[in-house]
Amino acid sequence: MSSHRQVWDINLGLFALAEGKANTFFDFFAYIYARQEQFYNASFMHKTHKDLRYLILQFAEQHAKVDPVKFFNRMDDDDIYGQARMPIRYAATRSVWATPTVFINNATDVPVDHNLRSKYSV
Repeated sequence: MSSHRQVWDINLGLFALAEGKANTFFDFFAYIYARQEQFYNASFMHKTHKDLRYLILQFAEQHAKVDPVKFFNRMDDDDIYGQARMPIRYAATRSVWATPTVFINNATDVPVDHNLRSKYSV
């Protein structure tokens, strides 16, 4: 997901909503991932950054009934910036070019492909 312009703000929204809770992060990630056609490159080509932020807020409100002001403030917080930056930096150092890409114990030769989804669907 790191190769399109929407990913950074989506990442901020994930961390802002999760507040350090892994299960909350992954639940919200699955929720957003299931709706990626709404923010993927072609469908978002003529939309603005503000449009994206409001779409992320809409997802957060539907998923977790967030307070809009608090949510946007959290997305803009330096702490969230630091948390959100780490996975993207890690992905860049590992030459991630497609999603999802799976690393288990930092191994790069993990036998996971699209067929795994049907076996372990989210």
